[in-house]
Amino acid sequence: FNIKKVSDNQFEGTAAIDGIEVKKTIQIDTEKYLLQTKLSYSKSPQQVETYVAGDVNRDQSSSLLKRNYDKESVFVDFGTNETARKDVDPKTSKILDKDYDNVSVAAIDKHYFTLALIDKSDIAPSFSVKYDQNTSETIGTLKYVVGSGASPKFESSLFMGPKEMKLLSAVDERLTKTINLGWFDWIAKPILKLLKLFYSVVGNYGVAIILVTLLIRLILLPINISSFRSMKKMQLIQPELKAIKERYKNDPQRQQVETMNIMKQNKVNPVGGCLPMLLQLPIFVALYNVLAQSIELYQAPFMLWIRDLSLKDPYYVLPVLMGITMFIQQKLTPSAMDPAQAKAMQFMPVMFAALMVSLPSGLTLYIFVSTLFGILQQYIMTKEKTETKAVQQLISK
Repeated sequence: FNIKKVSDNQFEGTAAIDGIEVKKTIQIDTEKYLLQTKLSYSKSPQQVETYVAGDVNRDQSSSLLKRNYDKESVFVDFGTNETARKDVDPKTSKILDKDYDNVSVAAIDKHYFTLALIDKSDIAPSFSVKYDQNTSETIGTLKYVVGSGASPKFESSLFMGPKEMKLLSAVDERLTKTINLGWFDWIAKPILKLLKLFYSVVGNYGVAIILVTLLIRLILLPINISSFRSMKKMQLIQPELKAIKERYKNDPQRQQVETMNIMKQNKVNPVGGCLPMLLQLPIFVALYNVLAQSIELYQAPFMLWIRDLSLKDPYYVLPVLMGITMFIQQKLTPSAMDPAQAKAMQFMPVMFAALMVSLPSGLTLYIFVSTLFGILQQYIMTKEKTETKAVQQLISK
């Protein structure tokens, strides 16, 4: 193309391809990271192809203990609430299992940034992606097939920027889907808005994470109190349950009936301690995805040695503190486990601390503050006097 500058943000180019004159107009919007392109032809071509490409790190391996923020994935939106997403695998040349037809948005994105083409042409293209082993590039091809006698308009916008929710929404609402907040995105999105709201007040994302954590813990406080009381009651009736187990060890059916009677008399639900925790699981997963995926934490400092909440704690202070607080919380939590199980569970804080060593410090900060709140809550709850009929019977004996 013979390119010439029309204005500060607009360029035009012409070329002759197989006897057809092609005119390309490019307009740049630096605020929205957009490159808007229009193509016109002196004679309608039979086929038009557009390419998008991104560099790929050959080492794409990642795990919970080794995160790869350069890992690429391919995202496709068909404009019908249907999407496709697949990770790039440098070991194979083909990435998508098939060519996708009638594509409206095609993106090659990394953890915090995306390269997305938004098609605005009269003809919906097909999309295929391959990985070039020689150049270490992911190459996406959008192919437009023109019908006989047709004279379509070819227009697209290329977004090259950060996956920030407000920015993506301003460019095109469909781009917000490139932020992968998981199955519970309907919970994650309000949490992200809340995080940004607190940041607008305090001006520090570390403090904002602490405030979001405390607010979520306060909202879940009734559920946690119910769970703690249920576990405490279960712990208190353990001597009676063990006695029943020994008394009717040769009669499993009678043993089950007597066990249920004891629980009924003392208003103990065997799943009362676990169910509230299961109800909280979607919130934890959603918050995990928010803190792990949000570009808002990218290069965002907290305090002292933590200069980037999207990276691991460089001195491992937070993972160690988190492991210590989890151990303390474990000691304060009522347990109906047998001694062998309880001993095995003592290694859980160590395992969690090791797990968090390479994860974002913002996520570790959340778990640390949440655990501190849990310790305070359980310390207060242990002072509460809770007796069951089974305990009263044992005392009377």
